[in-house]
Amino acid sequence: MVHYDKSKYADLGAAVTSLQWDAITDLVVMIEVGESNPAFDSVLSHISQIANYSSGNTSLGQGNLPSFPIRSFLPVDLSKFYRYNGSSPAPNCYEVVIWNVFKDPISISQAQLDMFRTVYGVNLNAQGNYKMVDNYRYIQPLNGRTIYYSSAVTISPMRALFIMALAISSAKIL
Repeated sequence: MVHYDKSKYADLGAAVTSLQWDAITDLVVMIEVGESNPAFDSVLSHISQIANYSSGNTSLGQGNLPSFPIRSFLPVDLSKFYRYNGSSPAPNCYEVVIWNVFKDPISISQAQLDMFRTVYGVNLNAQGNYKMVDNYRYIQPLNGRTIYYSSAVTISPMRALFIMALAISSAKIL
């Protein structure tokens, strides 16, 4: 979940190229293959409308995706996360992102993952379909950065969510 302050930046591109160390805040949830996750159903029910997002050809117009609670995509325990200042993952890798990576993963079924992989990505499979695979960035050097872990403070998940909400209260969720 990518956030930026829309009172400071016209759009995400402006935030990225601002070169301000705190222009963007990302909330990251690791996903592992396991049980089916009903939180993804609202997105996956519209996935066929996205013919090939990477080429710009979509039949899903702006505003046609129903709203859904962001909380359903987060782990149960919001009080355990890592935080560090880092860079955007896409080239030019500007160092403008405060990363917040939740410790606990959420699950997605193999079938749900396969649905995502068939319609979005840049790598063609044998059938000529784009697949989202191997979209990772190699481990980068710390360059003197400190990685913080939240476990020193015990707070309730609701308080953690409230603190995160305050931190991004003027941000736009993409």
